[in-house]
Amino acid sequence: MNKKNYLLSLIVFMACMFITVIPESQADTILRMNFNGDVNEDSSNSLNGEWVGTESYSMGLDSNGQSLNLSPTNNNYVIVRHDEMLSGMQQLHISIWAKKNNSEIGGYIINKHNHYVIKIGSNFVNGFITNSQGQCMHIKKYSLASIRNTSWHHYELTYDGEMVRLWVDEQEVAQHNFTGSINTDKSRDLYIGKNPWGSSFDGQIDALEIKNHLGINDNNNSCSSISKNGITWNFDQEYPCGTFANGDYWVVGPVKVIGIRNNYHIYGITPRYGQDGSMINPGTDTRQGYDDSLNSYTESLNVSHPNGMDISDGNPLSLNAGETLVSSVSWLYVSEDNKEPGCPTINGSTGTPRPVLRAAAVLTCLEAVPPEGSFRPPYVGNVKNVNFNISQLQLGLLQNLSTAGLTGIPDPIAMENDFKEVWLDHVHEYLGSYLHPSDNMKVHSGYGQYMAMKIGDASLLLNLNYSELPGSPTKTNLMINMVQLGIDLAGIADNGGYWAPNGGHNVGRKWPILFAGMMLNDDHMKNVGSWTTLFQEDGGTFFVTQEEINRTNESFNHPDYCWIPDSRDIAAGRIQAYTTSDIGLPDWGIRHITQPCRNNGHFDSAYRDINGVANTGFTLAAILMNAKNLWAHDALFDYQDRWWNMKGGDHGSQHVSPFTKSMWTRYR
Repeated sequence: MNKKNYLLSLIVFMACMFITVIPESQADTILRMNFNGDVNEDSSNSLNGEWVGTESYSMGLDSNGQSLNLSPTNNNYVIVRHDEMLSGMQQLHISIWAKKNNSEIGGYIINKHNHYVIKIGSNFVNGFITNSQGQCMHIKKYSLASIRNTSWHHYELTYDGEMVRLWVDEQEVAQHNFTGSINTDKSRDLYIGKNPWGSSFDGQIDALEIKNHLGINDNNNSCSSISKNGITWNFDQEYPCGTFANGDYWVVGPVKVIGIRNNYHIYGITPRYGQDGSMINPGTDTRQGYDDSLNSYTESLNVSHPNGMDISDGNPLSLNAGETLVSSVSWLYVSEDNKEPGCPTINGSTGTPRPVLRAAAVLTCLEAVPPEGSFRPPYVGNVKNVNFNISQLQLGLLQNLSTAGLTGIPDPIAMENDFKEVWLDHVHEYLGSYLHPSDNMKVHSGYGQYMAMKIGDASLLLNLNYSELPGSPTKTNLMINMVQLGIDLAGIADNGGYWAPNGGHNVGRKWPILFAGMMLNDDHMKNVGSWTTLFQEDGGTFFVTQEEINRTNESFNHPDYCWIPDSRDIAAGRIQAYTTSDIGLPDWGIRHITQPCRNNGHFDSAYRDINGVANTGFTLAAILMNAKNLWAHDALFDYQDRWWNMKGGDHGSQHVSPFTKSMWTRYR
């Protein structure tokens, strides 16, 4: 099944800021080839392939399946003769998997000359589309380190009649405007794994699918398996299925899951029973069922082994309507010197990577097909009502600020990809950071400070004038992904979750909720300022009162005296009690709302630097979007101004991003 969600085309006109919704018709599969011992076509179109050179197969994506095994030595490849169905389409979606034998040598994996091409190299991928007027669009991505290996990777080329996009492993890497129908040239056959005037591809190719439409959330779709973010769920039969606005999948249930697999573990280490875990409707406490290397693991929460056995046809996992299945991929390791490539450093305190999870994906089981353009309900909790739709988005709330003079502006496509997969954030406190999948949440060590900084950069980026950015990007995908993040965080809070002040772990979660509420005009999320939920950014900021003076001055002999500054500050001599001259001053405390006796007026006290840089981007975004009153905690904003005036975005070894710094300097 197609792995990308194009429910519609959202065209954001920056001058007048409105949405055009283009409904979808049924997506037609033109060609589907799985290469399980033959090169026959698996749809009903009989566009069978022909081997040229030595017929050869190897192990495929699925260990039970096969793939094309090609090499320049054998000069073997597969050809599909031209057919009218392979050209002239108004839209196009090509999906293909490839694995190089040599990380430094690539080649053409699909080539219908003067129509469409996907070519890969050591660390680059190229896509070509030619229209009926003979115009050719070439999109490419270089310096793509993630494919410089001999692992399986998923390559996609899509065209919706307005934009050509190139995808690698479900991440958009390049795009460009283009129009016109696909070219028609009867003399051009379709080559799989071959440049007609050059060598064969050196590696394996599997799971080719070509469609003439991008329709994923088509009410007529059904599937017996779904793949997302490298994770595949297999069912006992076909069920109605589709995608939400952000690309996550839904299925109409109840369904029986007979297999959960992923394509990550190619290094040679086998996951143990308590790794690659899955949970249904996760909770919001400290327990988890994803990876048993942490002491927060609870075996009963891992649904990957129903009845204590592996999932199979005879031992399925039942997924009912109103349930969300969250499946994960663990980092596999034996030691620091024997672990999967890219695995984070082994942490001394836990003896595990930080984080222990590499990837995660979400499958939501519903009672009925949702409306097109629906947002996914939160993955936590037992309520799976589909409450929100892209038709509700209030695009006029986004600013259209000039980019003149700004530095470090993030790449819009890279930023939207950073929020494309689920941000798994339902496990609390310190060990929660170990469960932030590193491929989903591309922040150092899964740490909250860097999550908050990325949220800030993304929010500020959305308020720029995109027409001034190169490559004709749109705000659509990043905006949808940010709104989905807010919906998920709101769901965590609604189910008892919270983010109390704790160093740099829990900062930054309130703004996405407020952002989603504003963009969807939802009163509940817009009123997050009145919630009793603990948010670190609010719980750590306050206006100094007489109580702070009483708590921190032993000489006053006040019964409220209880001062216990952080031991690191005591050792470094960074302690400062509050005085009457501080009353009314906006300040920050490491755990002010839960442990006010730890407040310390010294401006270099532990974690003050981390929270200062973490809070900058999203507070500025809230100000630019006129959300300060809705936020309803002035101490945060006043303290952030104070911190900036004293530190200018650089506090010791901690620094705001160059982009956020230039935005604050220009627009604050």
